[in-house]
Amino acid sequence: MHVMLDLETLGTKPGCAIVSIGACVFDVDGVHDKFYRAINVTKKFGLQPLALDPGTVSWWMGQSPEARAVFSDPERVSTYDAILDFKNWWITQAPLNLHVAEFLWCHGATFDAPILEAVYNAIDDVPPFKFYNVRDTRTLYALADVYPDRAKGTHHNALDDAVGQAEAVIKSYEVLGRSL
Repeated sequence: MHVMLDLETLGTKPGCAIVSIGACVFDVDGVHDKFYRAINVTKKFGLQPLALDPGTVSWWMGQSPEARAVFSDPERVSTYDAILDFKNWWITQAPLNLHVAEFLWCHGATFDAPILEAVYNAIDDVPPFKFYNVRDTRTLYALADVYPDRAKGTHHNALDDAVGQAEAVIKSYEVLGRSL
């Protein structure tokens, strides 16, 4: 089993504020269980305030109203609650609470996983995934010449992006004649 993770953030480096977390479990049979949390970035978190990058904040202003809706989502939770919910969701994906998901996929191995890992470190906790099992979709997509269908769902909605990226990983493996 594999998990696709997508974060929407207000920066591009570990320590930046996370706007939302989207994830899904997937395998050769498709996308299965999904996780989504919108985050209230105004709530205090951890040992220091999370960073806002002015360029990223400006970039958000140019995104679709549907993507920007995350900032007014009435179900937003604190960063702390969101990452604990994610960890609990990850654990419940496995029978008897054993980690079934071996690989964590990200659209760029140097973005989502390190940012999420920094948040776990800020509360003196460990992420539910192993750093050596993080996989990069961009490399796989380039090898298979397959890319996510951004016309499905809302681009820059963390869950919609995670699902689209997982579907593209499945397709990439098919094109390459490999099994997940």
